[in-house]
Amino acid sequence: MKVIIIFILRDQVQSVKFAGMIYSRLSMERSVLTATFLGTTSLLFSDGETCLLTDGFFSRPPLSRVALGRIAPDRTAIESGMARAGITRLDAVLVSHSHYDHAMDAPEVARRGGALLVGSPSSANVARGWGMAEAQIRVVQAGDALAFGAFRVRFLPSTHALPNLEAGTIDRPLIPPARASAYKDGGCFSLLIEHPAGSVLLQSSAGFIPGRLAGVHADAALLSLATLGRRSPRYRLAYFEQVAGLTGARVIYPIHHDDFTRPLGEEVTFLPRWLDDTAAALRSLEDWAGQRGLRVSHLPPWQAIPLF
Repeated sequence: MKVIIIFILRDQVQSVKFAGMIYSRLSMERSVLTATFLGTTSLLFSDGETCLLTDGFFSRPPLSRVALGRIAPDRTAIESGMARAGITRLDAVLVSHSHYDHAMDAPEVARRGGALLVGSPSSANVARGWGMAEAQIRVVQAGDALAFGAFRVRFLPSTHALPNLEAGTIDRPLIPPARASAYKDGGCFSLLIEHPAGSVLLQSSAGFIPGRLAGVHADAALLSLATLGRRSPRYRLAYFEQVAGLTGARVIYPIHHDDFTRPLGEEVTFLPRWLDDTAAALRSLEDWAGQRGLRVSHLPPWQAIPLF
């Protein structure tokens, strides 16, 4: 009789554990993953528990200062931008590469959000130049993967689109104000952000390594369009195929298609035509996606949008 009772109790315990696992998994699958577009390649990803920010560029200095002067993080613009986006805390700021429109503000944003700054050795030197503590900096190399809550982030090797006027590395702490040309790219990452709700590939520059993303799956692709309007139609198609095509993304979100020398408003404003033909790049993307039955969707600035 005791043996029978023991087996019954054990089976009940196992059933409760199994039911708990199923409930937990279903809860995770039902969790909503949102993305908030904040300009360039700055996006806030949240599942309600964990908040990740890519790049975090809010200063957006005018073109005249970028071309002729020295630039530095604008604390007022950063504070205002974070407040508008509803950012009160962050788990990590993920820096895709170290050009000024990606890395310059990241240390101050990470400091205000109490977050870990994650990026290349060059991005780490941007953080050190801003006086960030080493304990708050995490250097990664291509191929590394990190976990934050239910998120897993993979740092995949990539390359910057041409022309890349600021190629190279930042080999010592970069203290602002500095010329925009001092912010060398330091190497580029394709960021694969995986979550039980779905996976997202963020391509921060319209460059690619042929075949590199073969075997990498993403439900959605966030594609940078910057400088793509100045490339040939053949190059554009190759870029779409090598990034969105190889990963099997069913929905594509254009990013880095805004004029980042002006404040970000309620709608995206393209760069002047003499700098980049963004409209042509967008038409190419929509044509390519339409021929394959894929969806091109747009993230309105400042609004948290469910990705899946």
